[in-house]
Amino acid sequence: MQRTPAEKDKDFQKIYFTFSLISAKFSFFLYIFCILLIGVLEYKCY
Repeated sequence: MQRTPAEKDKDFQKIYFTFSLISAKFSFFLYIFCILLIGVLEYKCY
C-alpha cells in the first residue's frame, strides 16, 4: 500500500508532538532537580 506524503507528514507530526511533550516534561523535572540540588548545597555550606 502506497502512502501519501500527507499521511507521512501526519505521522511525523504525531511523533514530533509526543517527543516534544516528553522532552518538555523531562526538562521541567531537570529544572526542579537543579533548584533542589542548589538549595541543598547552599544549605550545607551555611
